[in-house]
Amino acid sequence: MTTKSTLQKKEWIHRFTCNIAYWHGDTFLVADINGGGGKSPAVWAQLTPTEYRQINENMKWEIWAHPLEQSTIVVLWNRDKQWVETDHGDEFDIKFHWYLEGTDIKKPNKTIPVKFRSVLYPSLFLDLEVNNPVHATPFVSWESHNGPTQQFYLHVL
Repeated sequence: MTTKSTLQKKEWIHRFTCNIAYWHGDTFLVADINGGGGKSPAVWAQLTPTEYRQINENMKWEIWAHPLEQSTIVVLWNRDKQWVETDHGDEFDIKFHWYLEGTDIKKPNKTIPVKFRSVLYPSLFLDLEVNNPVHATPFVSWESHNGPTQQFYLHVL
């Protein structure tokens, strides 16, 4: 099986830069590259003040979309170009592709939750490891359960 995308190799379009946040009740956590990269877990949720998450490059995520007009396929990487999977490859490698579900890629709304579904493994979604996440909870891929740990808010910067 190949992991190369069948999408045409056109230039990807930068749509926006954001914080990817989990928000449920009084808990507000932001996706962060652990230690700037190279640590385990690779991506974890951090409890952090607003002003810090707006300046910390490890908490800023760029959303790039394929230029096909109706495509919801995106590539996620942080500002330091670490893939959300923190693996090596390029934007044409399908293992880095996610379907962004629940928002208009051109006009994200920070009050509407979104889900990230794997293109390579369509039954898997970006998720938090436990049902009651706290500071330092790892991000994982998990089968859909439609719970709050698979719903994220995009805070455009």
